[in-house]
Amino acid sequence: MNYIVATALGVVLSAAGTWQVQNWRWSAQVEKIERRHAELMQHAEADARAKEKEMQANAERIAYESENKTTQLVVQSAAASRAANGLRNEIARLNARPAPACPEAAAIAVEASTARDVLGECSEKYRAVASEADRLSAQVTGLQDYATSVCQAK
Repeated sequence: MNYIVATALGVVLSAAGTWQVQNWRWSAQVEKIERRHAELMQHAEADARAKEKEMQANAERIAYESENKTTQLVVQSAAASRAANGLRNEIARLNARPAPACPEAAAIAVEASTARDVLGECSEKYRAVASEADRLSAQVTGLQDYATSVCQAK
């Protein structure tokens, strides 16, 4: 009977020892997996931070370029307005001249005055359209640059 108890005790101790050794092996593997996971997470976070930093830099660059473009457009629009004002003043000066005494020349002068007035109106409309087109072009270019540099970079 002692042999049976001793054998049973040996089997139980052997099983417990085997269980413990397996537990150590599994624990070591779990720790290795956890360390690898932590390393991968650190790399992923660093990559995400770098990408976010790059996207932020691109967004700031685009905003800066857009602001500069807007400033250039304001300067160009002011120059166009000055030119249009000069044209209006020249049209007014030419239209203020006295009418010729000859009826035929007076009719031609009226036609020329009308043509100058139409030219002045067309010039103003063209300047307004060109100014709006430049503004919209700059806006679209900025949005396209943003979409390419920031949105698609995600």
